[in-house]
Amino acid sequence: MLRNAAKLALAIAVVVSGSPAVLADGTLILARPTAIQTLVPVPVNTLTMPWRRAVYDSLVVWQDGGPKPGLAASWSMSADNRTLKLQLQNNVKFHDGATLDAARVIASLEWAADPKNGANGAAMFAGATFAAPDSSTVVISFALATPQALSVLVQVPIVDPTIDLATTENGTGPFKLQEFLPGVSLRLEKNDDYWGMLSDEGISAFEVRALPDQAAAMAALTSGQVDGLALPASGQIPTLKDAGINIMQQEAPGNFELFVNASSEKLADKRVRQALSLAVRRDLFASRMGGGVSTPTCSIFPKGSAVYELAADENCSFDLEKAKSLLAEAGYASGLQLSMIVSSTQTPEWAEYAPLLKEDLASIGVELSIEEIEPSVRTQRMFAGEFELTGGFYGGGIFDPAVLFADRTFAPANLVSRFTEPAYAEMVARAQAELDPALRLNQYKELNLYMIDQAFIIPVASRPYIYALTPQVKGFAFDPFGLADVTGVSVAR
Repeated sequence: MLRNAAKLALAIAVVVSGSPAVLADGTLILARPTAIQTLVPVPVNTLTMPWRRAVYDSLVVWQDGGPKPGLAASWSMSADNRTLKLQLQNNVKFHDGATLDAARVIASLEWAADPKNGANGAAMFAGATFAAPDSSTVVISFALATPQALSVLVQVPIVDPTIDLATTENGTGPFKLQEFLPGVSLRLEKNDDYWGMLSDEGISAFEVRALPDQAAAMAALTSGQVDGLALPASGQIPTLKDAGINIMQQEAPGNFELFVNASSEKLADKRVRQALSLAVRRDLFASRMGGGVSTPTCSIFPKGSAVYELAADENCSFDLEKAKSLLAEAGYASGLQLSMIVSSTQTPEWAEYAPLLKEDLASIGVELSIEEIEPSVRTQRMFAGEFELTGGFYGGGIFDPAVLFADRTFAPANLVSRFTEPAYAEMVARAQAELDPALRLNQYKELNLYMIDQAFIIPVASRPYIYALTPQVKGFAFDPFGLADVTGVSVAR
């Protein structure tokens, strides 16, 4: 613990002093303003996106707009979308030298299927069974039609569940653990026994370094003390561009949204939630907090989705008088008190917007208290339902629409908003089971409009994934899930 604290203090001192750092040749260093406290590679979020794909492979990767072979060399799906057969790559080794086989893949998938582990796709695996006809074949039999299976498997790392995943790793990826100092840094070294392609001219080491806040991370990047900033706050983009930093972004796979805890007595009435939606200044959020790379929206699914509804945005409005009227109808004519948890390092855009939201809510009789908390505490309270309002963002909205509902945030048994209307679960199940493509898309469009009306998750503005890199970094890539790919990276010092 003392060693970690000393290293963090040194890192802060270097950034504050502005002293030039001598970066090692062959090493890529990304900064993050949120400390990595655990090596558990799930769920996909801003803490795991920068390094997860370097350490862990998945059965499927997303490339050129569709699923491509990862640890699975090939696959076939049954006509009813309920049975997926995967043929594994040959000669794949874990970092400890063990051979990848069907039994190890199934052990990893069973770990991911356990909701307590927090893996993306746990909802999709509910009721599924796994079989290994031979050592190189895995068969997944789903309880329901699961046309989104390949998209979700992109987000499911193949791990060794027999180890302590919080403190060490045993993946099959192109880099392996060299040193992990919780809260300080994660350093990886090139895996010379990697089964896939690695450039001989690429980096030999990769480090993700924690810095105390967004300002320190910005200072480290613009002064050349690190090579990149992973997933910077959108509002920082203009400043970074002015400093000559390259901005890499993709079409927004999801949106910034306001999570509303529907299990709270004060927020159980949808009219209260709708009033909150009417009190959000989406244009202001997109222009100021979005840094010019965001657009306002009221649609759950982003514009890149096949089930995006233009009508949702055409009818999107900021209307404090209507919001006040809805509150009165719900029995709150004299107002009410609500609270919001934020983290300026984990969700900086929402921490910045919260005081502005407070002002608008005050004009309709809602007294909003804002509580700034540590990222880990915020995450814990979110999934324990110990909050009323919080802001965040989600991805996965541009793939098969069923992908969204495989996430624990949107699944019928959603762990954040805790919206439990039976109609919601029925609509999700019906859309997923529909085999006719046209009917299926229409059902997801209806789901989009239903969720907007129920307002337990309130979309605000599009949120592209962004990495900021110095001009010396070449070959960096990331997928639409935000997972960085450093297999082709070189750094010219």
